[in-house]
Amino acid sequence: MKELKNHMRILHTSDWHLGQNFMGKSRLDEHRQFCDWVLQQVQEQAIDAVLIVGDVFDTGAPPSYARELYNHFIVELSRLNCQLVVLAGNHDSVAMLNESKTLLAQLNTRVVAGVGDAPQEQVIVLSQADGQPGAVLCAVPYLRPGT
Repeated sequence: MKELKNHMRILHTSDWHLGQNFMGKSRLDEHRQFCDWVLQQVQEQAIDAVLIVGDVFDTGAPPSYARELYNHFIVELSRLNCQLVVLAGNHDSVAMLNESKTLLAQLNTRVVAGVGDAPQEQVIVLSQADGQPGAVLCAVPYLRPGT
């Protein structure tokens, strides 16, 4: 069998629900372990891009520890030279995700929180490890009524 020399590895995830409590108990330890597992998979499997497709957070106003975990994950992922695309879900706040969009772009992270006036911002070219284009992503976040 012929081995592919140039290929792209994408890890598709969704519904992280950071900041969620279950029956009055915080799921922080569980979420922290999951983030560590994703980072481990990126290293072991040579993942080029991670997608979080909806519901990064459990509420539109997540607790500070959930935001801190999210930010820590992004920093660690950028150190692994892996791209991240974050799409808002119905539990996410468009304004809250957008507030750090420009800053996170410096960490190889694209945030698509809502359908804006510039649809070209939703068409994202993902790069392979060698810097060559590897995939084109049409990033469609949760569509809210009236958008």
